[in-house]
Amino acid sequence: MLSFNIYKTLWNKAGLWTSFWATLQQVTVASSTYFIIQSIRYATEGKTQEALLWAFWFVVSLIVVFAPNTLSVIWLQRWRYDSLASYMQEFVTRNGGYSTWSHGRDKEKYESWLTTENVVIYENATRVVYDLYQIFLSTVLNILVIAVAIDPRISAWYLAAGALLAGANRAFRGKIALSAQRMQNGRRNLSDSLLSSWENIFVGNKYCLQNWEAKFLGSLQNAKEAAAGYDQTRTLVSSCAVGMALTVIAAGNGIFLKEQLDNPTAFAALLVSLPRQLQVIQNIFAFFGLTLSWEGLRAQLKELEEILGISQTSRDLEEFVKLDEISVTNGGGKISVSKVSQLKGFLDQKDNGRFTLRGKNGAGKSTLLSILAEHTGESSFFLPSHFSDLSFKSDELISQSDGNRLLHAFEEIKNLSEVKFVFLDEWDANLDISNIDKINSAIEVLSQRKVVLESRHRA
Repeated sequence: MLSFNIYKTLWNKAGLWTSFWATLQQVTVASSTYFIIQSIRYATEGKTQEALLWAFWFVVSLIVVFAPNTLSVIWLQRWRYDSLASYMQEFVTRNGGYSTWSHGRDKEKYESWLTTENVVIYENATRVVYDLYQIFLSTVLNILVIAVAIDPRISAWYLAAGALLAGANRAFRGKIALSAQRMQNGRRNLSDSLLSSWENIFVGNKYCLQNWEAKFLGSLQNAKEAAAGYDQTRTLVSSCAVGMALTVIAAGNGIFLKEQLDNPTAFAALLVSLPRQLQVIQNIFAFFGLTLSWEGLRAQLKELEEILGISQTSRDLEEFVKLDEISVTNGGGKISVSKVSQLKGFLDQKDNGRFTLRGKNGAGKSTLLSILAEHTGESSFFLPSHFSDLSFKSDELISQSDGNRLLHAFEEIKNLSEVKFVFLDEWDANLDISNIDKINSAIEVLSQRKVVLESRHRA
């Protein structure tokens, strides 16, 4: 399987613009901290004009900061969807045309990853990375500004607290990732049960509805417990580690205050910086919690990375095709084939015509068609027995009956110049006699321009 780094999907133009505006925002915020400290410093020294000038710049910074903040949020939304689009493009590139993976069993196993999980994961991943970047910049820049304006030792207190948090993150990384994986599995199982809800609710079979409700409630309980366990683990680790880090910061500030009791200017400067330091402390708590959340998201992104290569997994489906139980006919004549490759070679020699697969259930007719579709690639069109999710130009297919959907589909397929082969899987399974006659006639017309290989549900 070709390797792929899932983080590449997060690296795009929208992400760069998001980080640019976020950087500008945090530089502006840090500048406001410096401006107010300088204003108070000059005010305590009796230099009113200088104090007013710095206060003016402080007010200006508070006003202009809203522009980069708004733009960073706008670009964050674009970043989120561009990243999702990048993942889907990579998924299509790696898996498009692998018809043998279109079966229901594979769809049920992996569909939720493409319909719900990837959307949730990219929404959370871009938000967490954005918040981490914002908080990191805000914290570092404000600490540097306060250290430059008041005392360089302040940066040492925060550096020691940061080292303590980094150690705690490393120590509990594995536990957080495992807890996140449990939560992911629980949510995916819940999503799978919800995907099967429609028919069980509306068909009206009480027996099936009761079975579905039991499965749904079980998956709901498991998902709830897994999500609560993840948050409990993350919050407990975060609270304990941040508590120890704050003790270091508080001790450093206490030492400085004691030393500056006889220095009103330095004392006032530190006091005016305390609200910003309180914000920095809150940022540290939030940052550490987000790093733990990122560990969980990393595990989820890695699972998405593995899903990218599902069709590259080695498996031989020809062993499930029982050719000795399948007949291939052309009108009244029977064609003898003993290998899948032999049938493919036979069809390659044809320019048009209609050929029919017949055999009992379980003989592998659908599997055979998907293998042939996969082998012939873009020169073929594979129409499964249930194709309501396949996209056509005509929007009418969604609301049409099974027979009319087939007729509309045939109209579009016959005009595809690059398609030589058309593979139809049990198209007659859900049709009445009158509709079967109509579709039969349409297939006859189609087979004059294409090579049509159909499997029939009825004799």
